[in-house]
Amino acid sequence: MTAKADAVQKYTDDILTKEQAEELMMNPTNLGILTMAQRASFLWQYAEALGVDPKTKPFDLIPGQNGKLIIYANRACSDQLRQKHKLTIQELYSGPLQVGDEIRKDVWITKVRVSSPDGRSEDHVGGVGVDGLVGESYANAIMKCATKATRRATIAFCGLGMLDETEVGFAAAPGAQPTLTAALPEATPQAVQPKIISAKPLPAAAPPAKV
Repeated sequence: MTAKADAVQKYTDDILTKEQAEELMMNPTNLGILTMAQRASFLWQYAEALGVDPKTKPFDLIPGQNGKLIIYANRACSDQLRQKHKLTIQELYSGPLQVGDEIRKDVWITKVRVSSPDGRSEDHVGGVGVDGLVGESYANAIMKCATKATRRATIAFCGLGMLDETEVGFAAAPGAQPTLTAALPEATPQAVQPKIISAKPLPAAAPPAKV
């Protein structure tokens, strides 16, 4: 029996046990073998382990290279992490990309500094393409850039080490667009349906099984 078959046989119930979820947290490359219900169960427990509210759908799944699923911490996650760790965000620069003496008007960047109460701080940058954009589309791109910089700064500062949608080749997926804003569902486990891009909707997530 192959290693993949062994792994599939291991996860038989829709709701993963705490031990199974912890094993997957250590080795998330196996997420692709899970059923939709199991993925929902895993994301629920993953959120609880990080101290964020699973009912707000703080994580999405993004298809990466070779069909592997990448855990994506969305805006709901970064907002909660900033509140939990009392982080502050300061915008240092927002404008066209400058490379030496050259100003690239087709790229807009936002540089932010994230700081914690103990005095630690880090600077991070987010960027978006704005070539050919005007009016509302241009304004939305600038706001998206600020959101991206803030999210990346928060995730990196908290040590999650997660890639964003551009770093995993997400933009190459036909018709796929990331959602960085998350609407809050009703506050019940049955209402939580973590999103997976380019796949059928996940079933309702559920709290971990008691073992």
